[in-house]
Amino acid sequence: MTDHVENPIAAHPEGVTIEPGTEAVLEADLLASVIARGRRGATTRELASSLAPRPNDDALRRALERLEHGGEIVLLEERWIALARTELAIGRLELLSSGDGRLHPGEARGEPSHFISRRHLQGALPGDRVVVEPVTGRPRTSQRTARGGGSGHRSSVRKGELPRAAVVRVLGAPRMLVGQVSRQEGGRGRVVPFDSRLPFEVVLKEGGDLATGEYVRVELLRSRRPDSFPRGRLVERLGTLDEAGTDVRVVLRHFDIPDSFPAAVLAEAECLPPSPSGEELEGRLDLRGQTVFTIDGDSARDFDDAVSWRDLGDGNHQLGIHIASVSSYVKPGSALDREAYRRGTSVYFPDGAVPMLPERLSNGLCSLRPNEPRLTLSVFLDIDPEGTVMRSRFAESVIESAHRLTYEQARRILEDTDCEERQRLAQVVPALEALERASRTLTEARRRQGSLEFDLPLADLVLDESGQTAAVRTSRRNVAHRIIEELMIAANRAVARELDSVGAGCLFRVHEPPRRGSLQELARSLRLFGLDLDVEAATESPMPLRELLRQVAGRQEEDYVGGVVLRSLQRALYQPDNRGHYALAAECYLHFTSPIRRYPDLLAHRALVRHIRQSDQEGAAAGQPAADSSRADAEELRLERMARQTSSTERRAERAERQLRQWKLVRFMATKIGEPFAGRVTGVEKFGLFVQLVEMQVDGLLHVANMGEDYFAFDPEGHRLTAERSRRSYRLGDTIEVRLLAVDERRRGLDLALIEGGELPRREEGPTGGATRRRRRRRSSR
Repeated sequence: MTDHVENPIAAHPEGVTIEPGTEAVLEADLLASVIARGRRGATTRELASSLAPRPNDDALRRALERLEHGGEIVLLEERWIALARTELAIGRLELLSSGDGRLHPGEARGEPSHFISRRHLQGALPGDRVVVEPVTGRPRTSQRTARGGGSGHRSSVRKGELPRAAVVRVLGAPRMLVGQVSRQEGGRGRVVPFDSRLPFEVVLKEGGDLATGEYVRVELLRSRRPDSFPRGRLVERLGTLDEAGTDVRVVLRHFDIPDSFPAAVLAEAECLPPSPSGEELEGRLDLRGQTVFTIDGDSARDFDDAVSWRDLGDGNHQLGIHIASVSSYVKPGSALDREAYRRGTSVYFPDGAVPMLPERLSNGLCSLRPNEPRLTLSVFLDIDPEGTVMRSRFAESVIESAHRLTYEQARRILEDTDCEERQRLAQVVPALEALERASRTLTEARRRQGSLEFDLPLADLVLDESGQTAAVRTSRRNVAHRIIEELMIAANRAVARELDSVGAGCLFRVHEPPRRGSLQELARSLRLFGLDLDVEAATESPMPLRELLRQVAGRQEEDYVGGVVLRSLQRALYQPDNRGHYALAAECYLHFTSPIRRYPDLLAHRALVRHIRQSDQEGAAAGQPAADSSRADAEELRLERMARQTSSTERRAERAERQLRQWKLVRFMATKIGEPFAGRVTGVEKFGLFVQLVEMQVDGLLHVANMGEDYFAFDPEGHRLTAERSRRSYRLGDTIEVRLLAVDERRRGLDLALIEGGELPRREEGPTGGATRRRRRRRSSR
C-alpha cells in the first residue's frame, strides 16, 4: 500500500485571519452541531438545515470531509457522529508479521492504541486510515517492532495491554499499491508488493505485456479475502531496476509523494518576476552594502539562508541571519500555497531532490545567489562573550550575497591558514572567523542548559551516471556545518520567543520529554557500559542524558551510546501550542530558517511579518478588536490540522529518504557477498544479533544458525547471547567480525555470518544471571 498523509483539503490554508463565512468557521459550526446531537448524530440534510445561513451543497460536503479527515467526526449508516461522543477511534493501520494489526491514532505519534485481530480487519491494509470500535476479549500486550536487517524483524515486548478493536470503516481514496511483476499466468500479471509486510500477491486484470521484474503501480479493486488474492488494475508502469531513476519513482509512488507540479502552480510561478522590483524594495532594511554570504553543500542550489557579523565592542557580537522571504511570493490560498501545503516539505534523495516549491522559486527568485538582490527576513542577535542573547531584532530586508561558500571551503579557510580560499575569499574571512568564535559561545551556552548534541557518522552514497551506488563514504559534520547549525538554532529560538510572547498564530516545534518506559529500557542498556542514568531526573531535564554523552565522548562506544540515547527520545512534532523542546533544552522553539523546503517555516514567516508591520504602526495592535469565539475556534481548528498535516508529511519524507537509501545500499552490498566486515551489535534477540556494519552504516541480521556449532542462552535483561559450550558472550555494543552471506532485496536487508576465529568480545566463566536457555539446532538461515 502507498503511505498516505492527511487529505490536503482537510486543512486548506486560507489566510491567518479567519473571517466569518470562511470554511474554517463553517467547520467549527458544523462540529458544534454534530456534538450537540450526541450519540445519535445527524444526517447531512439535518446539519444543513441547522445552519444559518445555509451553505451550498459543495461547501457543506467539503467541510464535512475535512472534519472526517481531521478525526473529529465519522459517517456511519448515513449519520454524522462526533467521535468524542462514542467509543470509536480513527487512525492508521499497521500490519504485523502475524497478519494482525494495530491502530496508530493521529498521523505521526508512533505508539499504538488498539490491537486488531486479522479476522476483524475487514479487508483494510497497511497505511489505511480506518475507524474502529471496541470488541470484547482479553486485551493484547503491545509488542513494538523495530526495523532490522535481513529476513527477520527486531522486536521487544513493551509492558501494557492494548484493547481489542474491529475495523468498521476504511476511509479515504481508492487504495494504490506499488510492486514488482513476479510472473505471468494466463495473460495476467502477478505483482509482489514493494511493502514486504504484505503477505500476498495482486492479480492484475490485464497486463500481459508486462515484463517479469518490472515495477508497476496498481489500484486495488477489491478487499483481500483469506481464500483469494486481491485483484488490481494497472495504473502506471515504473520501469525495471536497470533503468535510471526507477528506484526513485518506486519510492515516490509507494509513499504517495508528488514529483510534478500541477499546471496552475507552474503558471502562477511563471508570472513571478525574475528578480525583485524597485517597488518591492521600498521600505525594507537595505543590507546590500554589508558583507553577507551563504554556506551550503557542494551540490546545493536552493540557498535560503545567509549570514553576517558585526563587532559591537567589549567582546560582544551582532549575528545576522537572513532568510529568503518566501512569504513575499507565496500568498495564502494561492495555487503555490496549496501545493506547498500538500507537499509539506522537500524530499532529498542521493539522486536529487523533490522540491516543495517550483524551481523558479526554490532555485531562482527565493535562492540567495551571489550578487543578486533578494528579499529576506533578517534576525539580528546581539550576544555577549558568554553566548547570552542580549537583544533580538527582526526586519524585512534586502540583501546581495557577496559569496557562495561550500562547507568544505569554509572548513579549509578556518583550519588551513595557507589555503587558496583565504586569499580569493578574503572579504569574508574576518566575518567567518568571528562567526566561528560566536557559534562556539552559543554552543557552550546551550550545553550549560543541558541541550543534547548527536554527531553520529553518516554513510554518504556515491552514485554513478546511471544512479547506481558506486561507493560508500563515511562522513561527519565539520566546523562549518556546526557554525550554520548553531546560528539557525539561535534564530529559530529568537523568532519562537517573539511570536510566543505576542500570541501569534504559528506552528511550534515541540519535543516532549522521553517516556518513562523508554528511559528505563535505556538505563538497562547503559548499565552494560558502566553508565548510570537517573530516570526521574531525565524525565524533567535532558541534563542527565547530556552528562552521559559527555562521559562516553572519545570512547569506543561513543557512537553506539549516542545512537541508543537518540532512539530513546520521542519524535519532535509541529503543534499550535508551545510546549518546549526537550532535546534543545529550549522553553520555546519553532522552524523559521528553511521556508523554501518546509511549510511550517513559511507560516512562521507570515506571522513574523504581520508582527513586524503591526509593531511599526503605532497603536495598531492595541486598536485591533478582540476575535469572537467562532473566529478563535476556527483559527485553533485550522492550526491543529496544519500541525497534523505538516508533521505527517515530514515523517513521510523521512521514511521515503531512508527507504531509498537503504535500498540503494542493499543493492550495492550484493556486490560484496562473501567479504568480511567489522560490525557492532545493535540488537539482541533469541534468534540472533542485529549488527551494524561500521564502514557502511547498514544493519544486517546475524542468525544463531550462522554463529558456529553451539547452543545459545538468551538473556533479555542483559541484552546478550551466551554460547553454552565455549561460554563466549555477545551483547549490545560489542564489536565483532562478520561475513556477508546474502542480501534480501525485497526486505532490503542483509544476512550475516560470524567469522570464527575473529576477535570475540569476552568469555563467560559462569552461568548468565537470569538467562533463559534456548537451545537452537544449527540450520540454514534461508
